[in-house]
Parts: sequence; C-alpha cells; structure tokens
Amino acid sequence: MGLGTEPVRTRPAGPSARDGPGDLVKVFGWYDNEWGYTNGLVDLTQHVATLLDAP
Repeated sequence: MGLGTEPVRTRPAGPSARDGPGDLVKVFGWYDNEWGYTNGLVDLTQHVATLLDAP
C-alpha cells in the first residue's frame, strides 16, 4: 500500500511501540512513501545549499 502524495517520510506504527530499558522507547514505522522520500531529499539539498553559501 503506497501513501500517495503525502509529504511525511514515515508513518509510525502506533501499536508496535514498545517501552525499552530505562528511558529508551522503541518506535516502529512504515517507510513506503516515494513522495515523502523525495520531499526529504529536496529539504536536505536546500539545507546543504545554504551551508555551502554561508561565509
């Protein structure tokens, strides 16, 4: 099942979350979203471009 054109990168799988030892919490998520992945690459590229333009 694809997520279509949703901008999110990952959808958390709520019922799969587990308490770990101490303050650790394990969260599982579905990563089946080419559109969200592409949006993430665009964000990363823009961020790197601003770092390269910095004095």
